[in-house]
Amino acid sequence: LKSRLSRDYEATKLAMRKEFQRLEEAHAIEMEKERKRAAAAESKLVRQLETETKNELKTAKKSRERPLSTHDPSDPGLVRHLDPLEAIRRRRQDLTNLEIRKTKRASLMQLQAMEVNNVSSYPVWFENNVPRAEPPVFDNSSTNQCT
Repeated sequence: LKSRLSRDYEATKLAMRKEFQRLEEAHAIEMEKERKRAAAAESKLVRQLETETKNELKTAKKSRERPLSTHDPSDPGLVRHLDPLEAIRRRRQDLTNLEIRKTKRASLMQLQAMEVNNVSSYPVWFENNVPRAEPPVFDNSSTNQCT
């Protein structure tokens, strides 16, 4: 009886260990899919912002061919004129960086929430399904029951 119970205990322990490992692997696959999805969304956003910037720069170049006068009537000399293309580039780069940071932050917060959810659910499952680390103690009394 004792050897059969020990075998059953070891078999159950092994089955629980395999199930826990399977759950960890499934979680890792799910997290990798989420990371790939977030990276794809981020690259799509970057491409979109680059396209918008190129279109805006083309428009600015066309208007640059018809420049505004840089002469300030109140000043006898020429006024230093900022390059509108450079201003547009800077503004678009700032917007691009801001959007990328927002997207990364949102995806990281989503990944963190998934991690917290999955990690917090593991101990409950583990406590309920994995047998104790110590083998059962047998009582040598007349009842022959496990304690």
